[in-house]
Amino acid sequence: MNVSAQTRRLCPKCAELTNLLYCPADGSPTIVKAPVTGLKVERGMVVGDRYEVLCRIGVGSYGSVYQGRHRQTGHSVAIKMLDPVPGADQLAATRRFFREAASTARLQHPNTVHVFDFGQADNGQLFLVMEFLEGSSVARRIRRNSRHGRVMSVHMATLIGTGVLRSLGEAHSMGLTHRDIKPENIFLHKAGPDDLVVKVLDFGVARDDKNPITMQGTILGTPTYMPPEQVATGEVDARSDIYSLGIVLYECLCGVVPFEHDNPMRIAAMQVTDDPPPIAKRVPALEGAAIVDVVDRALAKKADERWQSALEMRRALLASVDKDDLFLLDAAFQSSVLPLEPQPVALSAEDAAERPTREMQAAELKNTPRRTLRGPGDSGDQSAPHQVGPAQVSGTRLPVVRKGAVTLPRVKKDTPDFQVASTPPDASPGATNGKSDKKSVRTPRRPARD
Repeated sequence: MNVSAQTRRLCPKCAELTNLLYCPADGSPTIVKAPVTGLKVERGMVVGDRYEVLCRIGVGSYGSVYQGRHRQTGHSVAIKMLDPVPGADQLAATRRFFREAASTARLQHPNTVHVFDFGQADNGQLFLVMEFLEGSSVARRIRRNSRHGRVMSVHMATLIGTGVLRSLGEAHSMGLTHRDIKPENIFLHKAGPDDLVVKVLDFGVARDDKNPITMQGTILGTPTYMPPEQVATGEVDARSDIYSLGIVLYECLCGVVPFEHDNPMRIAAMQVTDDPPPIAKRVPALEGAAIVDVVDRALAKKADERWQSALEMRRALLASVDKDDLFLLDAAFQSSVLPLEPQPVALSAEDAAERPTREMQAAELKNTPRRTLRGPGDSGDQSAPHQVGPAQVSGTRLPVVRKGAVTLPRVKKDTPDFQVASTPPDASPGATNGKSDKKSVRTPRRPARD
């Protein structure tokens, strides 16, 4: 179809250029062709006459994500805006963004982020409005555990994996392959004071078998989590997402990904040629754990040797959990909610030997009756009492009084581990007002003073 140089509208579905509000080829609504530069999103900007932009909170595929609020109802939303893409890829990016809106809006599973609006802002940018999630990504939780020398528990990894597989099961049944499953795209939404809901995000690079779109010379996805067939041929299917999830679960259990290198292309090559280091070699405590076999099969180089569907892998994950936990898992996912769980310490050989002592100390600290102390010089009812915990842990006194104030060691509820250090026989307990060398006392993690 021949159109003038003044054509301002585009059909996102078939890329037809036209001056009409509806595509003459397929009847789809057209959008205004926006310039690829000079677009700026600012605080207070109103999108679609309904949503006010508050602040930028992240970046997704082909777009930035902002926190916003509905001007009438006041509820919080997440607004994804298509960023300018230089060169000839702008058209493909526009079509892909439009398809993300259409594809994700079809997905209704509780473990998939909900999309409920789509349109074009006054500045020409396309926008996508989603539910606003509170909590943290799995990537952030892995980094936090790593800073403290911890790894995720088998129980929590199973819950996350099962939630992702439920989301993927619906997507795969509709012919959608995510193509970018990674910790950054898995969110632990805080649904209540003690509940989390697994949410799969960002279907921006998903492949739709019914409407494939390609960008010449471009491999979509993240090399660290990319399956071998995607690296070698670019072809993917549902089993490709299963491989990527296997990498995620490996990282959850070990604290590191199986393949690391400064060069992303080298990582991609390792996905094709190298076998991942055994999980039990990196975390000896997982030797013989059933979940290891589930992850190993998900990481098979040949797609035919992996789990053949999200449902099959989900059943295997559930079967790997202790029978006593099966009811808990079933009840949690009937409501798509997971209970919060403290993160256990990664056990080395020394840690495994000391673990019983640490658990006894934790139990002693938790079960010791609390007592009331007053500061020096207090008498009668002139001073309010201070509640403190036990003044002794394993024979070493904790400093409790300093300059008339009572020091309250704050112990996080259900904290499974303590910093344990040897105490010299001739040490003087509490002699330095709590500022003694770390090797002289045994204290709960991160003590604080009132």
